[in-house]
Amino acid sequence: MFCVDTTEIEGVNYFYVSLTLLFFTGLRDDLLPIDSLKKLLLQIVAVVFVVVMCDVKLESMYSLDYFNLGQFPVWISYPLTIFTIVILVNAFNLIDGIDGLAASVATLLCVILGFWFAINGFWGFASLCFIMLGALLGFLYYNWSPAKIFMGDTGSLIIGFFCTVILITFLELNTQAAFKIKNSISFTALLFIYPIFDTIRVIILRVRRKKSPFAPDKRHIHLSLRRLGLSHRQVTSTIFLTSLLLIVFHYLISLTNLNEFIVIALILIICLSLHYILMQRIMKFKKDKKRIDLKKLSISNVQVILKNREN
Repeated sequence: MFCVDTTEIEGVNYFYVSLTLLFFTGLRDDLLPIDSLKKLLLQIVAVVFVVVMCDVKLESMYSLDYFNLGQFPVWISYPLTIFTIVILVNAFNLIDGIDGLAASVATLLCVILGFWFAINGFWGFASLCFIMLGALLGFLYYNWSPAKIFMGDTGSLIIGFFCTVILITFLELNTQAAFKIKNSISFTALLFIYPIFDTIRVIILRVRRKKSPFAPDKRHIHLSLRRLGLSHRQVTSTIFLTSLLLIVFHYLISLTNLNEFIVIALILIICLSLHYILMQRIMKFKKDKKRIDLKKLSISNVQVILKNREN
């Protein structure tokens, strides 16, 4: 990555510095867990560095700017970008719970954006995506279930950070590209749909149960699917294919002239429908498990009674 011709990328060396800082932050946390506040502060430092020095920032509403608001002032653009990157990096970190899942999500993103950058002649960014893709494929070979190696915070922080910065870069370059993506905001969200939706879903479930939104639990979609009996491979493949189908759906619906708010609403309806189906399956699973447990308890009680009678 450090040997790529990235002269078209402003302040790329500062981007490498941020990646290095996050690498050592994750490594320290994997070897000896550090306080969550210190970890968050180190992430913010790395993000501020790349936002300010590389001029990576959210500058407008992009495809959602139906009211012609124009560019954001700096005092909105910088804080919004820093907040977005930190949230998405941590959302990506949270999905690293089963073999191959986080790397599969990042692989899909790098393939799609790598080819998009190449088609539009942004060769520096295309090279970065394809180099990351090569690293991810090499890692997936050993991380696919049954995994021989694991990502940990060392990997999830730098990969999540890389993907988030590339997503923001895509939004900005899409405005000047020859091959533009219509409805770019919803498209960008779809490339990272699983970390975004799963994190929002888990936070809402925790708040509803009057628990801290930051308290760890096993309510993530991938962990719920595991409890329903799916293997690591089946869960990862299901989430990967669902994400891919949503992106294909977005492409097909973007061929029409639908307002992007309607496109977002349709995608949201699909995601909420999938969530509803999952919750119904979980409730059914719990009821069935409770019945089985009651039957086992009844059988054991009968055995105890019979033994007492024999005595």
